[in-house]
Amino acid sequence: TNLDGDLRDLVPPDFASFFGPTTSILVSGEVGGDAPLEVDTLEIETDAIAIDGGFTLAPSGWPDRISLDLRIEQGEGRRVRLPVPDLPVYLDSAKLVVGFDAGVSDDWQVGGSLKGLEIGNNAIAETTLDAGGRLALPDSSNGPEADGTLELSVDGLSLEDEGLKELLGEKVDLSTSFNWSDGDPLKIEGLKADANRLSLVADMLLSEFAEGIDLQLDAGVAVSDLSTASRLAGLPLEGSLEG
Repeated sequence: TNLDGDLRDLVPPDFASFFGPTTSILVSGEVGGDAPLEVDTLEIETDAIAIDGGFTLAPSGWPDRISLDLRIEQGEGRRVRLPVPDLPVYLDSAKLVVGFDAGVSDDWQVGGSLKGLEIGNNAIAETTLDAGGRLALPDSSNGPEADGTLELSVDGLSLEDEGLKELLGEKVDLSTSFNWSDGDPLKIEGLKADANRLSLVADMLLSEFAEGIDLQLDAGVAVSDLSTASRLAGLPLEGSLEG
């Protein structure tokens, strides 16, 4: 499938610059054969976004291959307004890269960054994401297994809510690891979030996905200066908290 055209007359005027004079979509692949679904080429391009990738589903329904390179940017110092209805969302640039090929190895990777995000009166100067791990597809004797680590960093955080702004500050860092195998709970271990004077650590077990998630949580929180939570709590606080 190959589509090209000018969509600006079909979208609200505020979104016209995102699409520009030409929107092109190219998709090629096949259904059936050795794989239930194989998309060799997935290309989408507008004035603001470029997507290049493809994927293959194994007979088990699990992904056998994923390749994705997504870029959002308009150049010449222009900010991008995303086509989100009823909410002004702007950014300077964004990128996301996803890679997995079971024919090469069990390793998967996800990396991305986002700069100059504004959502209403909230803003983030820069966000980076780095994740990776292993995905073992099911075979005749073993079910699927997956594990990985994730690191997320938010810099230049500016929130409209003054209470949250004082508590979280301008930088938030999050990291965790997880592992899962067929028939076992999803284990999220060593979850750690740091923001200003606030620190959170947690381990979680999630199960019973088909019947509603069953969550087991072991968490601890520390606030080195409780005065940063005073505005959010609506009363004067002093000292520190750890539990």
